[in-house]
Amino acid sequence: MAYPTTLITDTTPGADIYPPQSGQAFGTYSGAPVGTANPDHPTWMKRISDEMVSVESALGLPSSPAVGSILYQINQDYGDYAAPASPSAYNDEFIGTLNTTQWTTSGTGTGATIQNVAPSYCQMALIQGASTSVTTLKLTETIVSSGTFMWQTKVRFMLSPVAIAVSGSTYAEVAFVLKNTTASKAIGIFLVAQVFFATNQYSYPITIGVNRGNTLATANTSCMLVNTGSDIRMRIGIISSNLVCQISMDGYNWMQIWSEVYSSGNSLAGNAPNQLYLQTDNASSSSGSIAGGAFLSAWDYVRMMA
Repeated sequence: MAYPTTLITDTTPGADIYPPQSGQAFGTYSGAPVGTANPDHPTWMKRISDEMVSVESALGLPSSPAVGSILYQINQDYGDYAAPASPSAYNDEFIGTLNTTQWTTSGTGTGATIQNVAPSYCQMALIQGASTSVTTLKLTETIVSSGTFMWQTKVRFMLSPVAIAVSGSTYAEVAFVLKNTTASKAIGIFLVAQVFFATNQYSYPITIGVNRGNTLATANTSCMLVNTGSDIRMRIGIISSNLVCQISMDGYNWMQIWSEVYSSGNSLAGNAPNQLYLQTDNASSSSGSIAGGAFLSAWDYVRMMA
């Protein structure tokens, strides 16, 4: 079957429509008309065009979705669904390949990887059995913090520390850390899955804590954690002259797990952080040769909120 070589250009509402014959263009057929152009055609096409623009905007996650829309409601339920309209240069939504100009990676090797994955996560993963010693995967960036700063991230994770058969413990953890490298001061939020073994009994606590110090070896606080969501938002910053650490399941409701006077507290002692890092690791307090264990963390973003 042959098709017309050109398309009709006469879209005047109410105009007659003629079928083309083989090799003929629309409008050249002299036979009886087969119908009338839809008077609503221009309005209909414009409506489709407008809807497509709306869809494209929706897929781009607009910062201000229309009130009453599905996107608006999602944004109401999850306060960090949409990325900031004017992001900081230190922000990262982890879309596409990892920005190695912004970030420095460490600890990777066979079975231990740091990479961006679709749709928008930075994934740190250690395969079970890939390592029988301590594995620390870290993503670090140099930042500038001044005044009343606030840094925030969101992570989902699965931690599988090895269940040992000798007295001691193993653990796997994720951490969000702010550090001043000049003053050797740091503060971090740690989410830890730990296995204890003693007198033929196991215990498996999940804890959340805040650590400080150049190597983050000193605990400010450590508590049991009962978590009803798969994503945990963490933020560290200054509120009313206090350095605070908070966690949230939705970006709206924040539970404060640590607070100290920023200028005189032991964690940063008034030294603005110049480094931020995300970390996932495993270890053992009884024997490095049995640390092992698998883990996976997926970081959704890093954002400077203030």
